[in-house]
Amino acid sequence: MRRTFPDRLARVRRVREIEERIARAAWGEAEARATEAEATRKRMRDELDHSRAALSRAMAGGSIDPTVALLEREALDTQLYALSVADASWMTHVAQAQSLAEAWKKREADRRALEELTKRALDRHRTELRKEENAEMDEIAAQRDARTRPTADRWQKIAAAPETGSSRHPWSSD
Repeated sequence: MRRTFPDRLARVRRVREIEERIARAAWGEAEARATEAEATRKRMRDELDHSRAALSRAMAGGSIDPTVALLEREALDTQLYALSVADASWMTHVAQAQSLAEAWKKREADRRALEELTKRALDRHRTELRKEENAEMDEIAAQRDARTRPTADRWQKIAAAPETGSSRHPWSSD
């Protein structure tokens, strides 16, 4: 087994990270457009309210020409139509932002899943390395033990040696 971790998902993970960044940027841009549309909508609503209030004050005074009143009313209708268009635009931008947010969340989940797969593969790799190292250490220990442990031939020599207090060491290989 190779000592270095073979990260087979690295390229896929990098692509997913790029896709996630692109999706996040698209969502951010859509949110900015939705915020801008909301500000436009609010500004138009304020202008409409101001125009209505001005027309109401002029009509309450009783000194308004009917032609001017009709022109003012037509201007209010135009502002009202523009406000309805701005409302529709705002709703469209909000829907787009929500859609792009969901796409970003999906890509983020995909990236996290790949990270989890990589983490699990790395854990398996480390476990296999530990098993190999343990097997190597066991083999080294067995070899050392075999070198220091008397063999069957040595045991026969020891058993055949006279009990007369020989000066030879029993483990020597004479």
